[in-house]
Amino acid sequence: MFWTKIWGDRSWRSARWAIITLSAGILLTGVIHIFSQRSIFRSGQDNSQLNRQYVLDSKLREMEYQLLAMESNTQYYILTEQSKFFREIDRNMLQAQRHFDELERLLAEEDQLSKQEFLNLKQSFNQKIDFNNALLDSFRMSGREVAQRMIKGEEVALLNQNLLTHIRDFSQAQGLQQRDDGHTGPNKHSQSLLIDNLAYLLAVGILIFAVLYLLLSLRKRMKLEESLLQAKEEVERSARVKEQFLANMSHEIRTPLQAILGYTTLLGKEQLNDKCRQYVDGIRIAGENLLNIVNDILDVSKIEAGMLRLERVPFSISGLMHSVDNMFRSKVAEKGIYLKLHPNPHLPDLLIGDPTRLTQILVNLINNAVKFTDEGGIDIYLKGVREAPGQLRLTVTVQDSGIGIPPDKLSRIFERFEQADSRVTRIYGGSGLGLHIVKQLVQLQGGDIQAESEVGKGSIFSFNIPYQIAQEQAADKRKGSGLVDLQANFENIRVLLVEDNLMNQRVVGTFLSEWGIEYDLAENGKIAIKQLEKQPYDLILMDVQMPEMDGYSATEYIRQNMGLRTPIVAMTAHAFAGEREKALGYGMNEYISKPIREEDLYNIIARFVPLKRGGNGPIPKPQLNMAAAAPASSPNGISVDYNYLMQTSKGKKSYLRSILELFLQQAPKELAAMEAAMADGHIEEVGKIAHSLKSTAGYAGLDHHFRPLLERIEQSTQQQPLEHSSLQQLLEQLKSLMEQALENIRTEAMKLVEEEE
Repeated sequence: MFWTKIWGDRSWRSARWAIITLSAGILLTGVIHIFSQRSIFRSGQDNSQLNRQYVLDSKLREMEYQLLAMESNTQYYILTEQSKFFREIDRNMLQAQRHFDELERLLAEEDQLSKQEFLNLKQSFNQKIDFNNALLDSFRMSGREVAQRMIKGEEVALLNQNLLTHIRDFSQAQGLQQRDDGHTGPNKHSQSLLIDNLAYLLAVGILIFAVLYLLLSLRKRMKLEESLLQAKEEVERSARVKEQFLANMSHEIRTPLQAILGYTTLLGKEQLNDKCRQYVDGIRIAGENLLNIVNDILDVSKIEAGMLRLERVPFSISGLMHSVDNMFRSKVAEKGIYLKLHPNPHLPDLLIGDPTRLTQILVNLINNAVKFTDEGGIDIYLKGVREAPGQLRLTVTVQDSGIGIPPDKLSRIFERFEQADSRVTRIYGGSGLGLHIVKQLVQLQGGDIQAESEVGKGSIFSFNIPYQIAQEQAADKRKGSGLVDLQANFENIRVLLVEDNLMNQRVVGTFLSEWGIEYDLAENGKIAIKQLEKQPYDLILMDVQMPEMDGYSATEYIRQNMGLRTPIVAMTAHAFAGEREKALGYGMNEYISKPIREEDLYNIIARFVPLKRGGNGPIPKPQLNMAAAAPASSPNGISVDYNYLMQTSKGKKSYLRSILELFLQQAPKELAAMEAAMADGHIEEVGKIAHSLKSTAGYAGLDHHFRPLLERIEQSTQQQPLEHSSLQQLLEQLKSLMEQALENIRTEAMKLVEEEE
């Protein structure tokens, strides 16, 4: 495709010529380079030969010079008997011997020691040395006259003549007379350099020509890329603004909406006349519809921002379908239609995938079917195809007998804010986001969805998603609402609990102890790091806000400086949008919000610590005293969530009493510390204490009363400019609420615990 476009498209003509020019330049440069290398190699060989001849010649001349100097100094010594000439004789003799030895070594490397010219030279050299030694011996033993006669004798002239003759023969044999012609080597070297320089200049010229071609051809594309990059940045900026806006708006809408629905539910339990009950039901239905729209908008925002995370956990397809059936049973009964599941006995029951997203898809499709079906009912069919060993593509079909979809609208129903007809929107309501979310969720999991419909006869939605088939012995079969017995299913688990809040330490520590999990406690990030340096852990539960070193800083140090890959789970009372993503950005593996519930903590541990195969029987759910567990409302308006307290304590009154006593002790201290920090002007400390107080109140079953106010206080401390008067008013409200809560715990909750003992 690339080469076809280059050679066939006229718009790429300049790039094509640039490629041809570059290729020709590379080829030509390579050829010139080969010839240049050959020339340089020959020049190097010539230079090496010249260098050898030069060394041999210099050693030979130096040896000859030292022998002549030795002879001259010997004669001066015999005439004058001065010691300085005698010392020079020894030096000359040693220097001559050294140069001859180096000459002999060089010839030995080339295996030329056996040549006659060298043997003759060696013989003359030794004779010269021996004669000089004999002359000195004669002078010392017989006197000057005998020595002078030896000097004037014919033997000296004969030795000198032989030495010169043998030196000349050796030089001719080694070609040393050619040293005067050594200029041919530099000439060849200059030629090689000239060829190399010409090749370099030619290559540079060709490359410059090719680069100019490329610059001309890429200029338009660079401008186009710049415009595309600017457009991309603008789109991303708009997406971020939209995402932030949607997240903030959904949070702002959801908070009062939850209050509306809550008070509507409470109002519906009162004694009302028929007219008032109709009003209450209308408010409830409208509120639920609005909440669904907000949830849909938030889901779309997460999907488009790429922040939707898919899980891979074992689940029972039959159990999931049964739960969905129960979810819609009352709704279809109200409309007088049926909802029928058609189970497939040939399908494996245990699959590995994301059951939450599958449930969301089914709920959206069945909700649509129920909404648009007034007669008949809804049928759900399951089918599976094994694509590979251990792989199953599950196909789910939702068929209804509703109003149907016109053919011209069928192709657009999966688009955002798209509905079959404006009349449908007026009659049935809805945002037009449900089917868009369904398609996105299906495609994110590697599946596909189709729709068939006929006006007046109903619609058929069919989607397929690939899943992995879970093995029976490895699946987490937590049927019902019981929890797997961790003590029987985990071996040698050790957890590091990093938490400074005493209430959090007590609650989480109790969960871990009851499950048979060993844990160590660290009150801040620094202590946690010291603990990790001493021994390894299977899991780290890390509070986010702590003194000395917070959870984020500690996690960064553990990941970057210590290089540990131990799973770290953030624990925080923050419930703001993006809090989980922030924790993951610092290197944490997951996020769990406070107050921590037993099953949520279990799911975290089961996810990051491997289950032991086999024996995954459920723990019997504790028998709760429903009278005591029902939410109680005191005269002052403070109600304790006894359902949560009984769930966390598992019906153990001693544990529940210790938690309530701890709240009575710790909550006033934290409130006093907050007031002191406010008086001293330490606004940041006020926010930190408010954050800690959220979990303290949550574990005492007061989360629904304290969290909204504490979050407002925490947010107020982060605002610029800070309004001290409004923050002071919030603290006064908190103080009043705390007094009511403490009174309620003392007079009601503690009394309930004592009565049940």
